Amino acid sequence: MEDTERYLNEAPDITDFYGFRHVEFAIGHGDAVTGHPYRWALERGAKPADLNVAWENPGPAIERYPDWWQIFQPTLPEELHSTTFVTERSISALERMAAGDRPFFLQCSYPDPHHPFSPPGKWWQAYDPNDMPEPATIDDDLSGAAKHLSLIRSWKPSKNIVQMFGANRELVRHAMAA
Repeated sequence: MEDTERYLNEAPDITDFYGFRHVEFAIGHGDAVTGHPYRWALERGAKPADLNVAWENPGPAIERYPDWWQIFQPTLPEELHSTTFVTERSISALERMAAGDRPFFLQCSYPDPHHPFSPPGKWWQAYDPNDMPEPATIDDDLSGAAKHLSLIRSWKPSKNIVQMFGANRELVRHAMAA
C-alpha cells in the first residue's frame, strides 16, 4: 500500500485497486485493529479505545505467556477478531459473486497466525504447548552456519516487535500452540 496512514482507523471505500473493483484490508490483528475491520468492529459494538492497542508496548491481555509478550490472549472477543472479519467478508463476497453469471476471483488472506500470537476466545487454549512437535533443528549447534546466526541465538526477546532472538524449546512450543 502506498499510503498506510489511510487505513489506520476508518479505511476508505475502495472502488478501484489495481483493477480490482472491491478490496478490503485487514491490517493488524489481535487487539490492534486497523483497516476495514476497524469500521466493522465499531458496527458490532466495539469502542475505538479497544481497537487501537499498540503492539510495541504490551497492552491489555486476558492472559499472557510470561517469557515473551507476543504470546497472549487478546481482550477483544472472538466475534471482533480479524479472523472473523476475513471469514465473514469472504463468505459474503463469495455468495454475492456466485449468484451472478460472470467469472470471478476471490482472494482471502488471514493476518493470523502471525506474531504477536494472539488467538481469541476458545482458541487461546485450543492447543496444549506440551503437545506441540519441536522443530527438528531446535538443537542444531550452528557450527557450519554464518556467525550472525549464533549471535542471534544468544539474544533474548525484547519489546521490539520485530527483533530476532534465540527461542528456547518452551517458547517455541507456546508460540506454536498460540
